[in-house]
Amino acid sequence: MSAPVALILGSGPRVGQAVASAFAAEGYRIAVVSRSAKDGNASYLHIKGDLANPSSVAGIFDQVKKELGVPQVVVYNAAGGIGDALTLSVADFAASLAINTTSVYSAAQEATAGFKTLPAGGTFIYTGNATSQTPFPPLAGLSIGKSATAALIQTLIGSPHKGEHSRYYYADERKADGSLAGAALDGEAHAAIYTALAKQPTQGPWQQTFVKGEGYKKF
Repeated sequence: MSAPVALILGSGPRVGQAVASAFAAEGYRIAVVSRSAKDGNASYLHIKGDLANPSSVAGIFDQVKKELGVPQVVVYNAAGGIGDALTLSVADFAASLAINTTSVYSAAQEATAGFKTLPAGGTFIYTGNATSQTPFPPLAGLSIGKSATAALIQTLIGSPHKGEHSRYYYADERKADGSLAGAALDGEAHAAIYTALAKQPTQGPWQQTFVKGEGYKKF
């Protein structure tokens, strides 16, 4: 039996690369997507893609399926949206909504179609964090988009079309007191919770609040 596939949409230097490395260590074949298609690991499938363009998502999945196989784990880690709501232009807001929500919607549809073909299904994880619950005015596009995607994740779980073994999570790192992790976000902590979620055979709490070194913690 061939090794499972993990697709990381948004392979940034903090969370994205740590998550990719962790799944590789678990025996997954890895596909990573970034605007530059540079990650430094020659064993990964590198795909150049701009997730501000939702129409590109289907092609990304097609390439992964062709070269590696159907992803069993899909991590959506891309984000954007700098600017206060009263100054962020409508065009920039629309672009941030595309990357934070619309492309997530497309990725979830593509991922679920693939999960239905796998005996054990699959896991979709969105790197959300707490700006959906604690909006940060200088990051209006980001906060609004993540709020919309928090609703999307809950909607996916309740969909009658999701498939028996499809699991969806909104990952949210916190400090020990439950406050926003902010600049203290830790890639290795994300990697630990994401690999643990991928091993769960059934759906857990949709909002995976977690603390570095502790794992899941309900606040």
